[in-house]
Amino acid sequence: GGSNRARGGSNRARGSNHGRGGSNSGRSNKSHSRPPFKSRDRLKSYSQIKAAKRKYEEEHDKSIKKIKGESSDEEVKFSSDSETEEGPLDSHQLLMQTFTDIKHSAIDSDHDESDECEDSDDSEDPDGSYLSNDYADLETVSKYENNGDSDEQSNDESHMEQQSDESEEDLDDDDLLEKEEGSKLESEEDHNSDDDTDTDDIQTTKFKKNHHKNEQKSSIPSLQEEEEEEDVPEDNDPFCSHFERCLSDKTADALKDPGNWKQRCYNNWTGLPIIKHSYPSIPTTNNISDTRPKPRRKMLSLNQDVQQQPTIAPPLKQPDLENFDINTLFIKKIIQKNVSDKLTHFQKQMLSLVSNYSDVFYPESTYDKWDEVTSVYCIHVANHILKTRARIMKNNAKLNKAMTSNTELDMAHFQDQGYARAKVLFLLPSRHSAYRVVNSLIEVLQLKGNRDDKNKTRFEEEFGPGEEQTGARQRSKRDKAPDFIATFTGDTGDDFKIGLTLNKRSMRLYSGFYGSDIILASPLGLRRSTGIEGDEDVDTGFLTSIEILIMDQADMFQMQNWDHVQSVFDSVNGAIRTVAEIKTDVGRVRSWMVDGHARHYRQTILSSSVFTNEQNTLFASTLNFAGRVQLFQSSLEGVMSQVLVSAELVLLRAPGLNDQEARLLYFTKELMPQHIASKKAYTLLYIPSYYDYLSINQYLSRERDIDFSSINEYMTTKMSHVAVARSDFFKGQSKLLLYTERFHFYKRPTIKGIRHIIFYHLPTYPHFFTEMCNMMLASKQNSGASRQQKLMRPSITVVFQDSDVTQLSATLGTDNMKELLQSKKRVHICTITGR
Repeated sequence: GGSNRARGGSNRARGSNHGRGGSNSGRSNKSHSRPPFKSRDRLKSYSQIKAAKRKYEEEHDKSIKKIKGESSDEEVKFSSDSETEEGPLDSHQLLMQTFTDIKHSAIDSDHDESDECEDSDDSEDPDGSYLSNDYADLETVSKYENNGDSDEQSNDESHMEQQSDESEEDLDDDDLLEKEEGSKLESEEDHNSDDDTDTDDIQTTKFKKNHHKNEQKSSIPSLQEEEEEEDVPEDNDPFCSHFERCLSDKTADALKDPGNWKQRCYNNWTGLPIIKHSYPSIPTTNNISDTRPKPRRKMLSLNQDVQQQPTIAPPLKQPDLENFDINTLFIKKIIQKNVSDKLTHFQKQMLSLVSNYSDVFYPESTYDKWDEVTSVYCIHVANHILKTRARIMKNNAKLNKAMTSNTELDMAHFQDQGYARAKVLFLLPSRHSAYRVVNSLIEVLQLKGNRDDKNKTRFEEEFGPGEEQTGARQRSKRDKAPDFIATFTGDTGDDFKIGLTLNKRSMRLYSGFYGSDIILASPLGLRRSTGIEGDEDVDTGFLTSIEILIMDQADMFQMQNWDHVQSVFDSVNGAIRTVAEIKTDVGRVRSWMVDGHARHYRQTILSSSVFTNEQNTLFASTLNFAGRVQLFQSSLEGVMSQVLVSAELVLLRAPGLNDQEARLLYFTKELMPQHIASKKAYTLLYIPSYYDYLSINQYLSRERDIDFSSINEYMTTKMSHVAVARSDFFKGQSKLLLYTERFHFYKRPTIKGIRHIIFYHLPTYPHFFTEMCNMMLASKQNSGASRQQKLMRPSITVVFQDSDVTQLSATLGTDNMKELLQSKKRVHICTITGR
């Protein structure tokens, strides 16, 4: 309760109201000594900056409306279904060219305006030019209206005054950069934490020094430039070969044709199941080109002009586990020194699979592997974010150097961003899962000296495990299965979203979505934030530039609401709707993103404890040109050996393939009449899908041929109703009990009195089959049942269709599944001896 939608991603605590993003914001007016950042003067007049920005926006509006032929009162929108003669692609290119022209005109106009202000005390930089940049390596200016109370504002100012008194003499350039960036994000958090205010653009300004100082210092690289030069990804790094080249339209179209995809399998990776590698078989010649073309004019020396054409779907390289060299995976050194000695053989192989940016589906991520799997993709995500940051910072330095030396540049060399800053999206089932991810990132980077203590405290309160409850909750877990205890440890809330920014020295929590590097959210929380398709206030702009999508514990999404997952998945890498959704310098947006090919570059990592058809369909829909990697067991033993009760097993083949209507018709016309005629009481009907439950409930209520009770997932807060249903069933007053899978997932009760079980559909989790069957043990039976019922042999009935290959294999075993499906019989009867 109390979860309010905030476009900035600042999640409200349940049942409580937080202030403006949980952190103080704003900069104190108190003057303090601070070393100049890269020897650049700062413009102290906020009014002059606002004037430059206002002029930039006015020129932008005029130019756009002139090109589109619209009146001055009409809003300019760009979407994938725009009806233009050139189509969406050309309109985006037109938009880029327009922004570039406007930017240059704004710079020229700023020169004129600054001449008029030379006599003003605030005008210390008459030649200051206005450029937009999402990364705050320079002075940050936020378009921001203070809606807070005066007391809150005074507290913010006093807090910042205290911070300004701290010593800064020993900070290097990177520390100053982080402090500038932190100031920008604090302002952004304050703005985004207000639910009624839209996220404003974060704007930065760049200034020129006088020519004399520039000539003296242009040849001396700063400490930060040397450090960033060292951190820039190498040309043979998968990061470069994947993201810094552009797919042709012809290749992008070919990726959508299933006939162009082939498969190969690997079964020699130690400790891993069979690896199925699906890859596009497309000629690489002229299909992919480098996004950094050779210079046509005198420009900066780039050392990156000549690039080898990348290979579509690079082959998988098995690591040498005994002599493992993490350098072969191009992991940044700051991460290597923290993790290289801790990696298990399993993690080394998984890291090798994800490092080349192929899509990965691992459906055997059980609760005992969660920590290992989480660590692997946190290493990969941290590595990706730091490489992206290093590239952008290096390009910023080159642009600044070019500005001071009046060097002409080709902006095609500096396309290093997307429409929004967010690069990684975690879809997680619970707050505790998000808590584990954040702690894993902190461990991977060994973050210390984080100045975000206030937000860390808030994060611990909202996402942390808190004090373990005693009494009823502890007793309820005492006899539960280990997977249940692991799943429901900590805060299990499934409505949350949080943004964070990351660099090699610190992490900032609760940053706005448009200013975050990483977004952690549940499918429900993110869908609340973006809105439902068709609404006027739908906001998915911060998802347009996602480069890595991680869906962890995906099986739990099916116990929540898979529709939310599908909706979010369809929203990622969608087309921008309006110009307001562009939060970065348009001239630096990657060309493949402008072309609408972002989904071909996005890496999708999906982990689950079980394999389901829904997950497989979702994963198969990805079109990453690096290919898809799926891990699976070629042969399963099944769980029948874990059934302890002696019973008759009846397997009934229903007509159709994955046809729910045919299954329901078979159940109502053939199975239930026979069951009612047999006069079998104490029967539990296990139903995985709530929609099937509603259909069966409606049928039984209409026919009234049998007394029944029901328990479903929406009774988890009405346990008194559940107690009555269980009591009536145990006493035999209700001969049939309808029981849904999701209720069992969330509660895991022991239902006493069961003598017969009908599985309308085999369980999603194979071990649920054994849990339900083992409730039929004699120790859990009603000794007061009639003699006629006691003489009946316990039975287990399974309704299946030929399309239920996955569930049949996991339950009966692969060999038994093949024999069953190859048989033409519609009814199979066998005996389970139990143990």
